[in-house]
Amino acid sequence: MVQQASIPTIVFVSALQEETDPLWSDPRFRWSEPQEAGDSIWFRSCVYPYCGREYRLVSAAACEMGLTATTILTAKLVLRWQPLLVIGFGICAGIKGRLLSLGDVIISTKALLYQFGRNIDGQLLREKREEKLCQEMEPIVHQFGASWPATDVAKKFNRTGAVAPKARMGAYASADFVSRDELKMAEAASLDTQVLAVDMETYAILRTARRIGAPYGGVSVKAVSDHGDKNKAKTGRGFVKFMSKEAAIGLAHQFMESCKLAPSAYRDTYEGSVPVRSDNRAAVLTICPATRTYESLQDQLTNPITTPPEDAAHPEICSGKLGDITLHLARFPKGDAGHVDGALWATCLIAKCKPHFVLLAGPCGGFSQKGCRLGDLIIPNRAFHFQYGAFHHGSWLPEVRAVDIHDRIRGFLFAHAKDLLETAAAEQFRTYAGEPTPDGGQPGWHIEPIASSDLYLRDTGKVNEAVKRDRKVIAVEMEGYAVMRAAVHAGVPLGCLIVRSVADFADKEGARYADLANHMCTGVVMSLLLRGLGQLVSRS
Repeated sequence: MVQQASIPTIVFVSALQEETDPLWSDPRFRWSEPQEAGDSIWFRSCVYPYCGREYRLVSAAACEMGLTATTILTAKLVLRWQPLLVIGFGICAGIKGRLLSLGDVIISTKALLYQFGRNIDGQLLREKREEKLCQEMEPIVHQFGASWPATDVAKKFNRTGAVAPKARMGAYASADFVSRDELKMAEAASLDTQVLAVDMETYAILRTARRIGAPYGGVSVKAVSDHGDKNKAKTGRGFVKFMSKEAAIGLAHQFMESCKLAPSAYRDTYEGSVPVRSDNRAAVLTICPATRTYESLQDQLTNPITTPPEDAAHPEICSGKLGDITLHLARFPKGDAGHVDGALWATCLIAKCKPHFVLLAGPCGGFSQKGCRLGDLIIPNRAFHFQYGAFHHGSWLPEVRAVDIHDRIRGFLFAHAKDLLETAAAEQFRTYAGEPTPDGGQPGWHIEPIASSDLYLRDTGKVNEAVKRDRKVIAVEMEGYAVMRAAVHAGVPLGCLIVRSVADFADKEGARYADLANHMCTGVVMSLLLRGLGQLVSRS
């Protein structure tokens, strides 16, 4: 539900509840009791008078660290409250050698996505993903950075015998890992001379707020709790959280004093801007990161209506009838990929289309060592986040982040797998007129786990790591975990199912057969929806 903005709104976002609690307990604000509006977001809000004007403040925590959870939280808050600005706060790891001390506040000028790119034969080839401040926000942030009295603020905490903290402006390197590793921190510092800190959320906050309509975007003001090395400890966290909270409030005050945008100048957020076709039929949302999959499925719809994107930075949606259901197809903006974009657009599209079921379709990289063949259909019963964990003294310690398919969908798949999937695969392969694969054989199908990663993989070592995480994993892709997580978080009745087809191998050299993979995906998605899955969704 979108809240119409009668007064200017500022949203505060943190990863953990312990980071949010100091703000909720600050006596300057008359916060409401914690509330939840049926969207899994627990928040407090208040009306706050400042400089002769009233502002609405909204604060919530993702209750877990990481880019996916923070993207979902930020997207839902922006869609609902239509804020002028999103402020991220909490703790971060400061780069050793940048003259940072415990409690120093890092004011974001930009954020880099640290672990995005390609892993080829043991070598990581990073692709630059960078989010800067919105242009309108830059002078406000610079003014705040130059004038905020960090040393005086720290005295309120009654801390003695320590180095006085300071405010610094710089970049964050964001990734889905906790660091207790000096080499990993040095690696992050090498990305950009402006990088002062490593965290797990800032890139998601800046990107999400900007892409879906907060006029002043997002900014982070986190306080340094450690240097991400072997000496990382939880001592002093009370002071660090206090400094971050005070910086967030100080920045909000600076914004209120400087903002010239009247409430009547609000831009619509993504959900409220363009409606999609709606009727009384059950709705299925099919998300296609790849354009060719989207266009192939679009050709199968009856009376399709295309909802054009607001601009090139938003998805295109095409809606039409398919048997007993309404099918909404959505194509990612060009160049968007990975966990943040997957969570961002899945959250927005679910809010816009209100589906009973979500499908994610497109190519993937298969594991030849597990018997995959080119064109094989991968229908995962689970998607797990391959890059989530911690670097500890040179060792990688993975942490489980996984989403399973809905039990009703699982039962349907296994009950119909042999007849439906084998028949669909055979029928679709017979109509394939593209370049033949080296073995020329008919693709098969697999209902096994899939790994999700912000890395395109062609690396046997990384594939072996994935297999150690789950012995049954059979392929890798880049959005599945995030889209499934967003569907569960949104309460989609039957959750999300991924339908992928092997375009190439993640563990050996070879050509990429994207046309074959998209052709196989298209046919099997249609077969699933027309031969039983559509009726199951209608009954839901």
